[in-house]
Amino acid sequence: MKVIDVGCGAGKDLSRLESMVESIGEVVGLDISKEMVECANARMSSLPNVSVLCANATAIPFAEDYFDACRCERLLQHVPQPSEVIEEMVRVTKTGGRISITDIDWWSSTISMETESGERINNAITRGVVFNPNPSVGRHIRAHMSRTKKIVELDMFAQCLFTDTLAQADELLWLGERGKMAVQQNVISEDDYILWRQELEKMEEEGSFVFTINLYTVSGTISK
Repeated sequence: MKVIDVGCGAGKDLSRLESMVESIGEVVGLDISKEMVECANARMSSLPNVSVLCANATAIPFAEDYFDACRCERLLQHVPQPSEVIEEMVRVTKTGGRISITDIDWWSSTISMETESGERINNAITRGVVFNPNPSVGRHIRAHMSRTKKIVELDMFAQCLFTDTLAQADELLWLGERGKMAVQQNVISEDDYILWRQELEKMEEEGSFVFTINLYTVSGTISK
C-alpha cells in the first residue's frame, strides 16, 4: 500500500506507518518546513521505502488516485482554508482508499480554576489568544469532510485529554506559552499573568490542578 502523511513535521509517525505497509509498501511524508523535512529525512534514512518531501499541503505533488491512504494530524489548525487541504487529500487518494484527519479544539481547554479572578483570566487566555488560524478546527473536521461529496462512511473518535501536571500542560499543550502570548497581545496584563500562574502553581501543590482539552479524529472512505 501507498500511504502519505500530510504535514508530517519531524516524521515521528513515519516509521509506524512503514511498519504497517511493510517493505513492499511506500510511505511519503510531506511538510512545508524545510527544517522539518531535513529532520524527518535524517530520522528515516534507514528505511528506503520512506521518502519525505517539502511541499504545500494545498498542492501535493502526486497524481490523482495515487495513495491507498492519506492522513494528517494537527495540521488543519495551521492552514487558512482547511477545505483546500482536504480536497487535495481526496484528489491523491484512490477510490475505496481511506482518509484520516486528527486535530485539537484549543477552545475546549478547561482548567480547574477555583477563584473568579483566576477563571476570568483563564477564559481570556484560552479564548482570546490568537496563535493559529483555526484554533477550534478539531470540532469542525466532520463538517469539513462531510461537505466533500467524495468522502463517505465517516467515522469520528473524540478524546478528552487531561493532565494534573502543570509541566505537562506547558510542554505538550502550550498552556504557559499561551499565557505569555496573552500578555504580548494585550489580552491580559502582566499582573494578570503572574496572578494566574501563581494560582495554577498553588493548585498543583494542593493536588487540585486539572487541565483538559478535546482531540478529534475523523476518517472516511473515498467514493467514485
